[in-house]
Amino acid sequence: MKRPHHYSLVILTVLLSQLFIKNLSAQEVSSSQWEGVWFTCEHAQRQRAPDDKCQMFDNEGFEYNDGQLYYLEMIGSDETACRGNKKGHCFKANMPAITVKKKEIGDIRIENNKAIVRYWGCEQGYYMTEGTDYMTIKPDGKNCLWSRERHFYIAPYEGAVSFK
Repeated sequence: MKRPHHYSLVILTVLLSQLFIKNLSAQEVSSSQWEGVWFTCEHAQRQRAPDDKCQMFDNEGFEYNDGQLYYLEMIGSDETACRGNKKGHCFKANMPAITVKKKEIGDIRIENNKAIVRYWGCEQGYYMTEGTDYMTIKPDGKNCLWSRERHFYIAPYEGAVSFK
């Protein structure tokens, strides 16, 4: 089956959904503490954490704002140290400012210590573990055609963001 053109959008939806599940077994977490802009770690692989402590971000990310999830694409990067030698498909996490394109994705539901993402008529759950430099996101099984067994590594972007 051919993957949808915006497959990365689906993956990023899943990633942000995990931002609401920090140590739920020990305490309740306010979704407001996860508001903001997040990006995936560029130098991570399917089930291997990034070897650079997430100092380089992929050019695709997401924003959570007031219960809504948005897909972001960082534009204007000249970075050459991207995976696969794809110039401009990544940027340094400590950049002071970036410009992004933004597209609304929708809502996320939290139930029983996991985030539930609904996409293409199917619901998929995900768990998250917080690390020192990034968060690890793992699927709760493979319930949907669009879900993957891949682990994701994400971190917040703390610089200024301009929306195009």
